[in-house]
Amino acid sequence: MTIGKLIKTIRASQGLSQGYMAGCLGISQNYLSLVESGKKTMSAKLIEALAVLIGVSKELIYIVASEVPVELSDKERGDFIKLQKNMFSIITYEMETISCDAA
Repeated sequence: MTIGKLIKTIRASQGLSQGYMAGCLGISQNYLSLVESGKKTMSAKLIEALAVLIGVSKELIYIVASEVPVELSDKERGDFIKLQKNMFSIITYEMETISCDAA
């Protein structure tokens, strides 16, 4: 899962507009749209702001949004993907209701 897909999934699960989420992160709606579509990436500072906003560690976000390392064996790749899915479950379970006041 890319960071853009992760953000879009989080946003949708909370019923938030791109404009609201972008405002909470201090970026434009257009920039968030580009991130969600995979045309732009987020800086480490923005990923940290996202982590604070949703109440999880930035490390969880990095693991979920990272690509599966190509040097892994097929079994290890499968295990890594399971780890990512479990981490995504933790993010959605631990995630606080998004409010700009919390950022």
